[in-house]
Amino acid sequence: MPRKVRAVFTRRRAVAPRDDRQPAWLRPVAYVGLALLLAVWPMFLVLILALAVWSFVMFVALVGKGSFHEAFGRLYRWLKARRPDRAETLRQRMDRLAERVDGWLDRLPNSWAERLALPDFSASALDPDDTGDLPDPFERLVRDPA
Repeated sequence: MPRKVRAVFTRRRAVAPRDDRQPAWLRPVAYVGLALLLAVWPMFLVLILALAVWSFVMFVALVGKGSFHEAFGRLYRWLKARRPDRAETLRQRMDRLAERVDGWLDRLPNSWAERLALPDFSASALDPDDTGDLPDPFERLVRDPA
């Protein structure tokens, strides 16, 4: 191999001193990214809320209205034994939600509305064993069999 060619391959290049400063393009890109995040964040919240509602609707549709109502009734009775105030608040919220959904379903054909309607979340429907302060109507028959 000729000497000139060998010298080209073995020549060392000078390494420039390292510059630890940020590149000039980094700050504008960071500002644009922050502005985009602030502009899109409310849409993410709406998307998360819509996903939660859709998941609830799909859960009720897959499990079935009767099974969902029984499960919610068990949850209500369990919570009522521990925290009656919180159980009543949860029941009232679910009842208001069911009434609101029924209001929306009134605009649909009856065959669709029957399938999509939420169950009854009244206190008597969720806890049939709870008679409250009402007297037993059959107690008199037990005392006086004749």
